Amino acid sequence: MLQSESGAHSFSVVRCDVKLWTHHKQGRRVNRAVTAGETAVFGPRDAIYYDADTAHAAVNPGDVSVAVLAVTVFDMAQPQTIPVRT
Repeated sequence: MLQSESGAHSFSVVRCDVKLWTHHKQGRRVNRAVTAGETAVFGPRDAIYYDADTAHAAVNPGDVSVAVLAVTVFDMAQPQTIPVRT
């Protein structure tokens, strides 16, 4: 899970699907799927959830520094980052 604390975060899905939770000014949370080939931009209080086999790329599309809270579960026998060629 990644939750944006500040700035905008552009998340491109290469393989698999992810769940994006966005917050609106009215306080409602909106859930939607982001599928392979799509890019979603999310900001403060928004979060994105994905499985370990999800291939993705993340960038800062703006000039404001991005701060995210990352929550992960790792198998201690595996590397924490696995580069994937597409």
